[in-house]
Amino acid sequence: MAKPPNYTSLYGGAFASVAGQRIAMPASKWKSGYGGGQREYPAPRALSWLLGGFADWIAYLDGQILSGDRWAQQTRTLLIPGAAFEAGLSSATYSQSTDGFSDTNNAAGATAPIILPVGVRVTAVRLRVKDSATGPSTVACRLNRYTFATDSTTNVATSPNSAGTGANQTLSITGLTETMASGVFYSVVMLNQSGTAATKCHGAEIDYDELV
Repeated sequence: MAKPPNYTSLYGGAFASVAGQRIAMPASKWKSGYGGGQREYPAPRALSWLLGGFADWIAYLDGQILSGDRWAQQTRTLLIPGAAFEAGLSSATYSQSTDGFSDTNNAAGATAPIILPVGVRVTAVRLRVKDSATGPSTVACRLNRYTFATDSTTNVATSPNSAGTGANQTLSITGLTETMASGVFYSVVMLNQSGTAATKCHGAEIDYDELV
């Protein structure tokens, strides 16, 4: 019985390294060899496209989507509208509308929960605010973590203060690695920093990725 062809190399082809394995990229001809002879076989066009596309896809997954610690690098964003924020101090004067939470005398502050599934990792927080040039009245963005087991609240990180110009601004916290877990709850806060003129929180954006 004749031996089956042993496809050991490709003419004009290349190899992609995926998870320690070499995947041959198809070329116009396959070369096989056993014993002392060699023969050439034309590569079917459809199979060539299929193998090439599959190798590209595997290489992309191995090198682009997954990092070394298995966290997906593709970032998703949770949107929290300003109307979802609640006053941090009930005795202060504030109002809520479709464009956000307004703190009449910059005394109430505003807090909103971050509702994400267990296992995802928060990597950044952005708070969209408007402060006041009167005073000036400034605010900051803070990420809080409450742990049920110890009944304690931790200030994870706080952004720099707003500029006090009366313009819409984005207050950012980056470089976070907070993983959502059972019994641990996160909130984003518009924190009053200075002045007594009206300020506003238009909403927040929470960047996160997840273990795969």
